[in-house]
Parts: sequence; structure tokens; C-alpha cells
Amino acid sequence: FLFDFKLGDSAEHEAWCGAGNSLIVSNLDFLHERGKEIVLRLPLIPGVNDTESHAKAAAEILKSHPGIRRADILPYHTYGLGKLDELGRPADPALPGRAMDPEQAEAWAERLKALAGPAVRIARL
Repeated sequence: FLFDFKLGDSAEHEAWCGAGNSLIVSNLDFLHERGKEIVLRLPLIPGVNDTESHAKAAAEILKSHPGIRRADILPYHTYGLGKLDELGRPADPALPGRAMDPEQAEAWAERLKALAGPAVRIARL
């Protein structure tokens, strides 16, 4: 299963995604308890979840769910912004207008590796 974990803080998750993350964590627990293969995907958005607190929350998920195969960091990109324009829909002004710097994603990945272990990588598009 490819399993996205966007924000560790439920209130922040609700502010950005429209709902808290308790159901997401429950679903992850459900899959893990049944021994399913899981790749934890960590979309990383500058100014939103590229924080120490999110790294700690992701590390805690990885430690408490040792059956997770790996964590893939998905650095923010702007590929979808053009599609919004084509659909006549405005982009959320709170989102960055440019892609995440590779060095920033790498630094966050290294921090997560220090907290959670080596099964962390940056996914390449």
C-alpha cells in the first residue's frame, strides 16, 4: 500500500486538508496489524510541513509501525498549478509558487533518517 502521511499534528492536518488525521492513523494501524506491505509517503511542502515537529511525528510512525517497508519523501513541485489555471481555478495562495529546493528536501530527509533509521529516501519524479 502507498500510504500518505501529510501532517502529524491533527489540528494542522484539519486546517490544511479539511479533516484531522485520526482516521488516517487508524487506517495505517489497521494495515500494519494485518502485516500488509506499506510504503509511507511523506509529501513535503515548504512552510507547511517541513518542520521538526513533522519529522518527529513521521519518525514516531515509522518506529511504532516496524513493518513499514520504507518512507518516501515527495518534495513539493508545481506541476499541478498549470492544470488549475486551465480549469479556471485559483491556486491556494498559501502554497509555494515554486518547487522545493533539492537541498532543503535532502536536509529534511537526513533529519528524518537520524530520527527513524535508514529506510528513508527522496522519491524522484
